[in-house]
Amino acid sequence: MLRRIQHILLIDRPLFYALAARVWQAISGPITISLIIACLSASETGVYYSLAAIVGIQVFFDLGLSNLLISQAGFAVSSVSHQEASLVESGTAGKNPRLSELIRISEQWFFGASVLFGLVAYLLGRRTLGNVDITLDWEPILFWLILFNAISFSLIPSQAILEGAGRRELIYRFRLFQAICGSITVWVSLSLGFKLWSLVASALMQALWMAYLRFVDQATFFAKGTREGSSKTDFSWLRDIVPVQWRLAVMSIAFFLATQFLVLIILYYESESAAGQLGITLSIVSAIQMFALAWLQTNFSTAAIQHGSGNREAAGTRWRKLACISSAMLAGALASFVVILALLPLLNRGFENRFVTPGQLAIFSIGCLANHLISAQTYYVLSQCARPLTRAATLGFAATSIAVWLGGWAYGISGLVIGYSVAMSIIVLPLHTWAYLEFRQSPRMSIQNESSS
Repeated sequence: MLRRIQHILLIDRPLFYALAARVWQAISGPITISLIIACLSASETGVYYSLAAIVGIQVFFDLGLSNLLISQAGFAVSSVSHQEASLVESGTAGKNPRLSELIRISEQWFFGASVLFGLVAYLLGRRTLGNVDITLDWEPILFWLILFNAISFSLIPSQAILEGAGRRELIYRFRLFQAICGSITVWVSLSLGFKLWSLVASALMQALWMAYLRFVDQATFFAKGTREGSSKTDFSWLRDIVPVQWRLAVMSIAFFLATQFLVLIILYYESESAAGQLGITLSIVSAIQMFALAWLQTNFSTAAIQHGSGNREAAGTRWRKLACISSAMLAGALASFVVILALLPLLNRGFENRFVTPGQLAIFSIGCLANHLISAQTYYVLSQCARPLTRAATLGFAATSIAVWLGGWAYGISGLVIGYSVAMSIIVLPLHTWAYLEFRQSPRMSIQNESSS
């Protein structure tokens, strides 16, 4: 029966590790939230999630490049002979000049982006928290939190390229261990009375894990890729990356404005306690979304390799199955969360006051499902190294950002969730689906094929 379920749900070892990480989040999330409620006041909870939201602006500096690196690494592996591909998988990245060049330039790019992220996040944090009446000494916490997150951000290319080069199981097993250590660090820190410093401790743990993967566990892979990758290659960052990257950047900026300021909007226009309610709820919703997205993320590099080798029919068939499975998982999990919130008052412990209302969550879930379907379409387009559907996504996310800011300003959490769901389901999803269907029907080629023809 287990094997049959595994076959029906398309679960392989990388997906198993990814799902295990999501299950861990589902188990650890309530423990973390309980400790936050027990160890932090309502005001401190608002600041806790506001700090987390400020750090979240790193999405703005990633600009979708990490996903692009996965697909490019997949194309690099699929473009070489079987013998050379085996050498890459065994650790000799230098045998693939295209992959070596991708490593070199991407690491330089992310180092510069991490410095810029640190500066902008620190200034944003000072401005945001400085304009709110908070008695906590938050400035040193903000500094160290951003520093450690900037270090982790600079090491993102190592994970993306390893995943794209075929080491999916390694990456998702690593992320499982990373998630477990991060949660335990937060629990211990909160229990010992470190309060908001628990965020800093967790960020330090994540940075140490990232550095271990890059400089210790996979040092041979990257050292050979850097040292031996000086031979000629047809890869060009300006030709192969930039045409897709700037479009992803525009989309990421619009998506960032539409989704990453939700807690800060409520903090600014309503109160710290309301921001805490939304923050705790969003932490669980995000875990649910990541659980469902695991089906797509773990198979993204596989789809890129299949497209790179010309096996597009198999890639498309498998992707449709994955999209249906992941969407069903998301809808079921969000519905269960709504029911749990509705039943919380029966405990007579006041826990329901630390979350948004069941009605607000139900409305927000509609937008989450629409967002998931958009992500499925975007991942599939990127797996072909094709240019993303920039116009549809940008217009839709821009409308969403306006809707959530106006909704939060006028009606607080209710206005925000209504604005988000209405814009996502009525504007963004139809626009993006229309563009996606046009893409599927047109005889488009990947960037690599266009440049070589």
